[in-house]
This record gives sequence, C-alpha cells and structure tokens, in this order.
Amino acid sequence: MLVLVAGYLVADAYDKVPGFLTLTPRYTSLTAYPSQALAQTPAVASPVGLATFAADVPLPTQAGIEAALAGPLAQPILGGTVAVSVYDALTGRQVYSRAGSVPVAPASATKLLTATAALHTLGPDTRLVTDTLLSGDQVWLRAGGDVTLDLISATPNSPLTHATLADLASQTAVALRAAGKTSVSVALDDTLFSGPTQLPTWEPSFFETGIVAPVTPIAVNIGRLQPIEYSPREADPALAAGDAFVAALVAQGITVGGSVTRAATPQGALPLAAVQSAPIVDLVDYMLKTSDNTIAEVLAHLVAIKRGLPGDFANGGPAVVAALTELAPRLGLTMTGVSLADGSGLSNLNRISPDLLSQLVLASYRRVAPESASIVEALPQAALSGTLSGRFLAPGPNDTAGVLRAKTGTLRHILALSGYVPDRDGRVLVFSIVNTSLPDNVFPEGQAAMDNIAAALANCGCGG
Repeated sequence: MLVLVAGYLVADAYDKVPGFLTLTPRYTSLTAYPSQALAQTPAVASPVGLATFAADVPLPTQAGIEAALAGPLAQPILGGTVAVSVYDALTGRQVYSRAGSVPVAPASATKLLTATAALHTLGPDTRLVTDTLLSGDQVWLRAGGDVTLDLISATPNSPLTHATLADLASQTAVALRAAGKTSVSVALDDTLFSGPTQLPTWEPSFFETGIVAPVTPIAVNIGRLQPIEYSPREADPALAAGDAFVAALVAQGITVGGSVTRAATPQGALPLAAVQSAPIVDLVDYMLKTSDNTIAEVLAHLVAIKRGLPGDFANGGPAVVAALTELAPRLGLTMTGVSLADGSGLSNLNRISPDLLSQLVLASYRRVAPESASIVEALPQAALSGTLSGRFLAPGPNDTAGVLRAKTGTLRHILALSGYVPDRDGRVLVFSIVNTSLPDNVFPEGQAAMDNIAAALANCGCGG
C-alpha cells in the first residue's frame, strides 16, 4: 500500500534563480510583520496569452453540457458521484452544476485557495528576506520564509530566481571584516514559524517519498536531500540550512566556533547582509505548476503571520479562508462550508466546493483583481507543462493538448481538475471536476477517465 500511495501522490507532485543581494532591504513594519521578513515592491502586471472569448456563439446550457458529459460521467471506473461545476468565462454565469455546491476534499486543487490568498495578502511582488545580523561575536541567520535557497530544479525553464547561501555568506564575510570580526559563532533564528512542522494526519510516506518537507521558515532546495526535484527530505530543513550557511561562511575565510545554536535575534543586533527570494507571484507559479506542497504550506503560514496570527498549521488554513472570505464580494466567491486543515491539500479534512474552485479560476481569468490575475497563467497546460505534461497526450477527437489548462489534485480515492478550456465553438468554459470516491488500484485508469470528462467539455457544442 505504501508504494501505491506514493504513486498517487508523486503523480500529482509532478504536476509542474539570479540571486538578489542587498544590505539595506526594505521591510514592512514590525506591527504588520513582526519578523521584518517581507520586502514590498509594486504590483505585478496581468498575464497575457490566454484563450480569447468567443462572444458570437450561443451560451452553453445546462441541458447541453449534461448531454455531453453523460457518457464520461457514467464511466464505472470512477466509482460514485463525480462533482462538476462549469462557468461561462465571458458572462461569468454558471452554466452547469452536478453537486457543485457541496464541499469536498479536492486534494491539491486546494492550492488555488492558498495561491489567491497569498497573492492578495502578501502581494505579488513581495520577496522573502533571509538576513544576517551581528551581536557581539555571534552572527544570527534570520529566516524569513524562503525555502528555495540554493534551489536546484529539474523543471526546465523554471521561473524562479533564487537567492543562495553563498551570496549571503560572501556579503556577510565582507561586513564582518569591516566590523573587525574574523571569528564568530552562528545562531539560527527560525522563530518566524511555530508549532509542529507537519500535520499529524499526514502520512509518514509523504516525507520518505519527497512529497513534502517538514515546514520550516528556511530551507536549502526546499529541504531535498538530493539535487533532484523529488527526493526524500531533511528531517530538520532549517538546521540543515544553518549548517550549510556555516560551511559557506567558513569558505569565505571566517572562523566559526561551535555548532549552530537556535535563538531569537536580540534587539539591537546590527544588520550585516540579506538576500531576497523570487517574488511571491513566481513562487505561486512554481507551486501551482509543480504542485509543490512545501511552498504551499509556507505561503499559508505567511498569510497567517501577515494577518497578525502565529505562523503555524493551526492558523495557516483558517487564515487563508479568512482572507478569501474578505475577498469574496470582490471576486464573486461562494464560501459556504469552506474549511482548511492545511494549505497544500494533503489533508483529506479540507472542505471546498467545486463551485468555489471554479470561481477562483474564473476571477483570475476575468482579471477581476490584478493581484491574482496570474493564477490562470500558472495552471499546468495539457500535455505540455507541470502536472499535466504527461496527460491528454493521445491524438484524436478528444485532443486538448496545449489548449486545456488546469490545476490537478491527487490523493488516495481523490482526483480533481480545476481550470479552463475553449469548447468546440470557441466559448471558454471554466470548470472544476472532483471525484472523492475513486476505487482502490485504478489510479492511471481513473485519471484517464477524469481527463475524458474535461475533454468532453472541450468538444462540447452545447449552446442553446
């Protein structure tokens, strides 16, 4: 069963940086963000290159879509009820619902909520700051939420621009020599996050197979033990980052005494150096394309902190829900029954309606708010990118390669797709399809059956 579960999850995880150096990073206020971990820059521009609207064809009807989906929804391999929610992108109207208002656990499609909340709460162009400070003969390495330090990505043309500990150590060494210090000790300040580094309901295999790392506010290469995209994770990514920083500082000719200790940075410590992550919009892009669970959880923790709450699992999911509840009137979101135990979707205790998933994609597609307009461009593209790179490959009447874009979701007994596709007439349909009753031992076939539902939407001429 361990191998089977790992197969389910790694399949979803495969959905699928020049460093920034500054000695004077621009922080938000202590009251707004106690760790001083965010540097704010202007808003991101809206993405381009989406499918264009076809306004001169009839609006799809519930009856038309129902007829088109009757066969695909009846595939026995799917088990019980498959929930479907479909909206017309041009008018914003819902044109089809099959249990679409019922909250379910949609696995990694949960990341659509985390992405939207992060972009609106943290800001698209905000960068996460990792810095060093000096007090006496001790250097503090202060974590600011960047787990992409020294990122080694197997994803071609990754959008992430990453900071490196070598950069930070080099700048720190220069500042230490200027202060007359060549021998120091190092303390790690990882107090930005608190509480457990994992949910007790997560399966142990998640860490063994590289599905997620223990959630800490600093990590090298997202906590991976090997320089490949999916590998086992560090048991303590934050301490491993501290050790890596010490090695980099020693390589710069600074003597470091003793082991890395853990402590909060004292007041009055003098800034030495800082590096910045890629902007939040690029972290969200990477998270959605690769379905990276660790980055999703880090973003949920940061949303909680920005809202004045502790950065932990107890507050991360609820903070995402609270942020979306405030945005609901603006974005047209139906928040009935929503609850989140985590930000990644690894928990089967999450409850989100397919309607809400569709509404989040719809709001992004229609550019309702510029902060989250980039989400639709971050969605994996059928047969071409992210977690859809190995799906929708077969040519023929159901060919949607390069046309359909959607966020996937995969857990044991759960499959989900939330995205958009032009139908046969060119009318863009925004959809969410969630199956929470997939039988055992039918994962590849069940995934193909779910893809057939989405392909039926693409081939639907369902206007009245």
